[in-house]
Amino acid sequence: MSFNSNAISDDQNNNSRQKILIVEDFQQSANFMSNTLRFCKNAACTNVSSGKEVIDLLTELKEPYFDLLLCDIHLPEISGIDAIRRIRSLESTRKWKPLMIIAMSADAENGQKALNAGASIFLHKLDKPIAKIFKIIDTLPTTNSS
Repeated sequence: MSFNSNAISDDQNNNSRQKILIVEDFQQSANFMSNTLRFCKNAACTNVSSGKEVIDLLTELKEPYFDLLLCDIHLPEISGIDAIRRIRSLESTRKWKPLMIIAMSADAENGQKALNAGASIFLHKLDKPIAKIFKIIDTLPTTNSS
């Protein structure tokens, strides 16, 4: 299955918006995150629901596009931890600047595994991660900013 990279983001014409890739298989959580980030942070969000989809999407890109990746750890097909490892390998191969990756799980014991795989930050899903994500977004430049 090939991911349609034409479906990236909800607004490609506004380069000043933060572009966030959300990798979450639980649809209600993905919708909550993307709607909250769109409304509160004017972010352009793209949702995928598996580790395979995120790898396929990033592989199809010719250059870095996203400013932030939010990645669930428990995903179908390829786990979030394996997806993070593959993303870091792809970045290295293509000599891309490393993407800020926030790994998230309701299981705190996955935190160190995610960080060892290359996650920038681990957030526990039960510890109000959205407020922390807001603070992180405020510190990030956009990919297309000069």
